[in-house]
Amino acid sequence: MDSDGVALPLDASVAAGMSAAQEEYASRGQRVLLLAKKVINPDRLNKESLSDPIYVEERLIELNIDLTIVGLVALVDPPKDDTAHTVSVCRRAGIRFAMVTGVFVFTNPFLAGIYFIYKQVISP
Repeated sequence: MDSDGVALPLDASVAAGMSAAQEEYASRGQRVLLLAKKVINPDRLNKESLSDPIYVEERLIELNIDLTIVGLVALVDPPKDDTAHTVSVCRRAGIRFAMVTGVFVFTNPFLAGIYFIYKQVISP
């Protein structure tokens, strides 16, 4: 969807632009969410079954196609104020650090640097 609210086809250039934006945000330590929407006609739902969580989950999965991408949102999750001190105390005590996360690959080096886990941040 463009800035005027007009839906555009998701072609290779649009997908590449979104990936580049995601990588840029992630390289600054921001978590990136993709927002998408779909208008569902109420007639496609069995209103009597909406109280059944299994029915609702199955219908939502079935309807989770042909979504319109609205945009990307980048969130900042800054370290706590005492993180640098805590890492420093732990290092003096001989504790070594390893960073294991499910975070996007471009975010890890940035986060490792701001959390003082690595003395030198290695880029992907």
